[in-house]
Amino acid sequence: MFPSMHNFNSNSYIFNFFYNYELIVMLCFFFFLFSMILLEKGQLGSYLQELSIEAKSKLSRYLEIRSSMIQELSLHLDRAMSEMKRIIVSCDTTSQDILASLQYVTRESSNTDTMFQVDHRLKTLTFHTQFLLLAMQQHFTHDLFGTSSKYNLVSKKTFFVGDKAKLELV
Repeated sequence: MFPSMHNFNSNSYIFNFFYNYELIVMLCFFFFLFSMILLEKGQLGSYLQELSIEAKSKLSRYLEIRSSMIQELSLHLDRAMSEMKRIIVSCDTTSQDILASLQYVTRESSNTDTMFQVDHRLKTLTFHTQFLLLAMQQHFTHDLFGTSSKYNLVSKKTFFVGDKAKLELV
């Protein structure tokens, strides 16, 4: 019973009649709604059925779009990876070709006074070529995955001790 009923006399027939009447009307309304939902020929039932069909079609369309976007993304990533591998291999082979030609020139110019200078320059060039290759690999990795490596290769300093080049972390 409602708390407001205590304010009225329990012998009041008018209050009891309206209270029972409201309950009966509410129960009839809920029964009517329930029967309309259950009946497929009813307007509410057919409307709900149309809504469920439309929702299923929208969901299937969304899933198709999502799967096509995932396929496009995987194809794009595959192409980017193959392009990155091609560039790295070409840079590696180009630097190896340069090093091989310089080593040949160094061997041919042996027994001369300038051999030590050329050998030192070859080692310096070898070091700088390898450093450039590492920097390019870091750049391509950063462009593809949006991350950088553990060390920032650009901030390293090079100094020479005798004939050997050494790398110092900053």
